[in-house]
Amino acid sequence: MPDTLIDQARRFYLGEIDDWRTYRLLARHSRDPQMAQLLERIAGMERRHADFWADLLERQGVPLPAPRPRRLRFFLLRLLQRWINPLLLVAALELGESGAVSAYHRLWQSGQLPPDDCETLRGIILDELEHESAFRHQARESGLQNVRDFVLGMNDGLVEILGAVTGLSAAYAGNPLLVAVSGLVVGIAGALSMGIGAFISVRSQRQVNQGTRQRMEVLFGVAPERAVDEFRDKLREAGLPEDISE
Repeated sequence: MPDTLIDQARRFYLGEIDDWRTYRLLARHSRDPQMAQLLERIAGMERRHADFWADLLERQGVPLPAPRPRRLRFFLLRLLQRWINPLLLVAALELGESGAVSAYHRLWQSGQLPPDDCETLRGIILDELEHESAFRHQARESGLQNVRDFVLGMNDGLVEILGAVTGLSAAYAGNPLLVAVSGLVVGIAGALSMGIGAFISVRSQRQVNQGTRQRMEVLFGVAPERAVDEFRDKLREAGLPEDISE
């Protein structure tokens, strides 16, 4: 086995072990039984993936690397889990998962693995895509389809509160209680403003999507060929390669 492949296998093993520990931790402390069950199932998948990389390394006589200490990471996850919807945490974790899937796919295409291992890796890739789809389904049901809104909203709120408190501190240096109360009021007002804005934005986008879906259903009913052509055009506009969109 080439050294580069050994390095990859070590990295993949550590990544899967980290994911297994993370999802298991979230599952154990989830207050939603359905979410806990899903997280446990994903944790089991990640453990099997780690076992695959461990077996690959052991067959080459390579010792398994020690799992990385993640005390701070797990502490922060537990802290955030108390205040934030777990789907938002999972969405953030899935950003890293998408990078792993791409790396797995490149290795699968490279032909460096034996046929049996290559087929197992294909199953791992499908597993990763499956639980990504499962989390997206959960997010749609919970109305949390995009972690971007959460991150931007939190960032905007922190900047707004920091600016207000800094200005008030300079103006009322001798009255910290007034500064604290004013900062709280600004925070509440900002949260309401961002919440209402996000609600209107999501609702409007949902109406647009619903109208597009209804239009496509009608078009498929009366002119299937034209509907297929239009759908292909939309795929090409979204950046999908020509050969795949066809």
